[in-house]
Amino acid sequence: MLEDFFEVSLMLNMEGGFVKSMQEAGFVYVPREKDDNISKFLGDALKYLDDGLVKEYKDAFVSQFGKLPESISKIKTAEDLSAWYINRGRFAGKTLWDRKEAARILDKKTCRFNCRRYARYSTYCKR
Repeated sequence: MLEDFFEVSLMLNMEGGFVKSMQEAGFVYVPREKDDNISKFLGDALKYLDDGLVKEYKDAFVSQFGKLPESISKIKTAEDLSAWYINRGRFAGKTLWDRKEAARILDKKTCRFNCRRYARYSTYCKR
């Protein structure tokens, strides 16, 4: 997905991505409040980018890859970029939670049951 590639190249490009730049500037993530997380921290930091830099990055991405996904082409300011990034984090978090819950429900723990009883009564494994 081009959106994923845009995010990874913006944030994690080891040759100068946003996270690497923050590290080089001496930033360290420390929760600022009880419900803080790295996504909120980075999203808040993105707000402080210069709007011109956001445009330059988008233009560089287009020149290298030919196009921008629709959701990214709508980004005009650092505030927009921050909102986009935070929203993607929420969506990703929900997806990861849903998958974790599915894995929990379909856990591969071996069930111990009596084969005869299972055949007779069609009982299901209970934890």
